[in-house]
Amino acid sequence: MFTLGFDLGAIQAYLLIVFVYSKFIHSNVGFDLCVIESVFVTPRFHHWHHGSDREAVDINYASHFPIYDCLFGTHHLPEERWPEGYGVIGDHVPKGFFKQLIYPFQKPKVQEPAE
Repeated sequence: MFTLGFDLGAIQAYLLIVFVYSKFIHSNVGFDLCVIESVFVTPRFHHWHHGSDREAVDINYASHFPIYDCLFGTHHLPEERWPEGYGVIGDHVPKGFFKQLIYPFQKPKVQEPAE
């Protein structure tokens, strides 16, 4: 942006807004934001992007405006519902902060194939 001639102050303001906004959409805010949800990406919208439910696969890619997902057919925001689970399907991440902190450093458990 700087090489395209944007003012340094404008770039810094944009980065600050994006930083705060990204923290907001990744938060565990447990309420719907009604009208705002149709214009801006909200925590509920983004939670569906990270959901492990079957209906949450390959949806909600927009980072700021959900209109892009509407245009490309990837918009999914069921009324007053949140995903049941999060993460990669088939990958069990332990519950609890400290267990999740050491999880990447543990030897993976081999899952037996279902018969």
